[in-house]
Amino acid sequence: MSGVHLIGDIGGTHARLALARDGEPQDIRVYPTADITSLEETITGYLADAKISVPLARLSIAAAGPVIGAKGAREVVWPLAWDIAEVDLREAFDCDGIDIMNDFAAQALSLPHLGARDLKRLGDNGTSVEDGARAVLGPGTGLGVAGLVRGGHRRWIPIVGEGGHVDLAPSSDEEVVMFKILQERYGHVSPERVISGPGLEALYQVLMALRGETFENRSASDITEIARSGDETARHAIHLLSAWLGAVAGDVALTLGATGGVYISGGVIPALGNLFDAASFRTRFEAKGRFEFYVRAIPTWLVTRDNPGLLGLARQL
Repeated sequence: MSGVHLIGDIGGTHARLALARDGEPQDIRVYPTADITSLEETITGYLADAKISVPLARLSIAAAGPVIGAKGAREVVWPLAWDIAEVDLREAFDCDGIDIMNDFAAQALSLPHLGARDLKRLGDNGTSVEDGARAVLGPGTGLGVAGLVRGGHRRWIPIVGEGGHVDLAPSSDEEVVMFKILQERYGHVSPERVISGPGLEALYQVLMALRGETFENRSASDITEIARSGDETARHAIHLLSAWLGAVAGDVALTLGATGGVYISGGVIPALGNLFDAASFRTRFEAKGRFEFYVRAIPTWLVTRDNPGLLGLARQL
């Protein structure tokens, strides 16, 4: 194949562009999503900065939103003012080899290529089944969810939906009370409402109200910092996020039959560091009643590698 393969992971906060060479992302550059007015202009600028003069043979874009439309007319649905559409990219770059996918399809495609140094085990239980389905969940600006299954010719195929927007289930008296407050605020309460950066902020606000403390509108990074300093309300908000993430991850494992393992990615959990309650995560992951034996046999990992989505794009067939 002549020309170059450009890859891009476009999130709600940052857009990352790179070149795929020998199955690895190289020449990675990061752009604040809020500063972008046109993806086509950003790609053109990247190519100029990287001194790429040959034509694009392939362009693979993963974006944080559902992808709609048939092949040849796919586009991303998201709330930003600029569009990601296959027809626009083809017109701008005269490139027929265009792939547009959800960002967690790219995350899922990276899973078979992650090594021991790219992962941190969460909990002691579970052994991966080599060809078993795998799942990935990523708390960040939102909550991405995807699966990966073996297809024909042993090819890995991503399964992508909008699992972050299903119904959230409370499992304790405290969670029921908090759920009702969140329901009054939002109507529908999804996992993303509590398992994300904005979700940590919402949990902290609800806890402040329940404890009769003076309301403070803090960012997720501020909550993390005061938790490091010993703030009990912030620490408990992180505990709740950790536990609910475990519960939802266990639900996904059961739904997909993810005997190959469940992986946690995204920016929130690495930013929490040792504040992340891995024990509560794993306890709730396994707390599935009669099917505790099933999820207990499934291993869970935290993805520590930078830019796994770009890796997935670089390795896609």
